[in-house]
Amino acid sequence: MNAPDWRIECDSAVFERIKGEAGFQQILALSRAVNSLQFVVWAFDAENISPTAQRSRINSFLFGSAILYEGLLLVEKMNQHFGSNEIFSRGLHTLLRDPVARALRKSHMGPARNFAVFHYEPTEFGRIVKGAGVDVCEFMVGRGTSASEGYFPFADTLATQLLMGEANADEKFYEHLASVMSETRDLGVRFIEFSQKLILKCLSEWKFIRRTLAPPAKA
Repeated sequence: MNAPDWRIECDSAVFERIKGEAGFQQILALSRAVNSLQFVVWAFDAENISPTAQRSRINSFLFGSAILYEGLLLVEKMNQHFGSNEIFSRGLHTLLRDPVARALRKSHMGPARNFAVFHYEPTEFGRIVKGAGVDVCEFMVGRGTSASEGYFPFADTLATQLLMGEANADEKFYEHLASVMSETRDLGVRFIEFSQKLILKCLSEWKFIRRTLAPPAKA
């Protein structure tokens, strides 16, 4: 395991001074959103075709869409406190006006959040599946007998169709889906980068200190 070689910290006096501030609490919420996004963005593996990798790839997209939906809501709330902050106004806040982000948010992120990620709504899956047609319903795939290698691709296919707003599986659908997946991942990376710049600036202003850590002792 690779241990961290630095950390950013504050003493108890600084912590007691800032813990009740709305700005600090919003930065905590933003940090949690970044942790979630980092997890799903870097889970995306375009090369691996195993059932586990397929499951990770599609859920990276679905969860990433839902997390970004919530993250952009947080950015809207942060504007009241951070609106005059130059790093915020030139970074995170620009995503609220970004045409790609606005289109993704309007057409795709909401359905992902509301029906397929944070809430699993049978009637919405029913609406999509009633309009679907298949030659073979590939419901589950796997490798060996390990439960961790089992995957239910049909449910995730319907989830992507729910997110895309159409029950379809032709070539044009998958071309559009690939484009939306790529745009969502790129937006997630930008969200992470803008957030980290703001978080680091705030931590510095609050008198947090970066410390280099000694390497762990060898056994």
